[in-house]
Amino acid sequence: MWKTTKLGKVCEIHSGNSIPVKEKEALYKNVNDGLPYVATKDIGFDGVINYQNGVRIPLKYSSKFKLSKKNSTFVCGEGGSAGKKIAFSNEDCHFVNKLFSISPGEEIIPKYVYYYTLSNKFKTQFKKAIHGLIGGVSLLKIKNFEITYPSIVEQKQIVDKIDTIFDAIDNEIFNSESQLKNTQKLYQNSIDNILNKETNKNILLGNFSKINYGYTTKASHEKGSYKIIRITDIQGGNVNWHTVPFCEVKKNKLKSVLLHDGDIVFARTGATTGKSYIVRNPKNAVFASYLIRLSVDKSRFLPKFIYHYFQSSSYWQQINEGITGSAQGGFNASKLQNLRIPLIDMYKQETLTIKLNEIFSKTEELKNLYQTKIDQLIKLKPSILQQKLQKEAA
Repeated sequence: MWKTTKLGKVCEIHSGNSIPVKEKEALYKNVNDGLPYVATKDIGFDGVINYQNGVRIPLKYSSKFKLSKKNSTFVCGEGGSAGKKIAFSNEDCHFVNKLFSISPGEEIIPKYVYYYTLSNKFKTQFKKAIHGLIGGVSLLKIKNFEITYPSIVEQKQIVDKIDTIFDAIDNEIFNSESQLKNTQKLYQNSIDNILNKETNKNILLGNFSKINYGYTTKASHEKGSYKIIRITDIQGGNVNWHTVPFCEVKKNKLKSVLLHDGDIVFARTGATTGKSYIVRNPKNAVFASYLIRLSVDKSRFLPKFIYHYFQSSSYWQQINEGITGSAQGGFNASKLQNLRIPLIDMYKQETLTIKLNEIFSKTEELKNLYQTKIDQLIKLKPSILQQKLQKEAA
């Protein structure tokens, strides 16, 4: 017999405590005493909690903070991660005010609550309850969410089945992700092997190219004279120009930032430093300030040949060495000018580029197959939860 009731009637639900920055630095950073303090950023979208974040609440201050007991479920209740960051906590800890800690009573086992919060029933209720400019759900509203559950014995059976299936799915995802990475490495190594056979001579990229920084301006998705490509617009080596925003460009700046066919734009800062994109037949497009534009001398180098080299492991080794040696953690125009590239004549570049294009196409096919498999496996989880948790009493 399945029961339906309010979540707050069968679970203890409460939000945590915020900490002023200065207080956190002075009292709770890098201490060994007490329990960990979990913030929203410490919970991944994959449900993994980082307890080793350098913030702990010493015992003498613990009475000021809410406690989330071991085997509780965390749900982010506010902001862009609201209802998206959900995790099962296997440690006692303190936590931030933007998180809800849900701890069940005697009628429900802890892991059943966690799987319930991942279900479509919970997510649908959460989405309807979101309000305000920031976007969040109040404590009162989440307590009034409906939860449907069977007997303790059947809950344990359901949880065991879901655990088993999810473990199998996670193993398949891990294996597919490993194959995906290996495929990319295979492409990189193929470039290195091919180029190493053709030459052992290198030259500096800046000797045969023009390199300059992008344009700083406000972007708009509504109107503007030019498209402005940003680092975030480059995804998987491609750009969806339909989603690239517009901007206005001063006349005296236009010549230096207008993109042309065969230009290569390069991310110079941030987590994606070194990723690149080769521009094909752009129409009224410029590039933003966190990108560097590379225009190669086409009488000496094929842009596509340089782009292929920008995917190789030897290229990435130079990028990583440059970032490591920089206090700013980026790769500026001067470093890009001093990047070593293989010296190969134009005729040979044409032959090699055709060969590298073929390898790239085959690699992309494999990557798409693995990524499709991963996406399908991820989508399996909600359907399994739907099947196991939504058996409302008929």
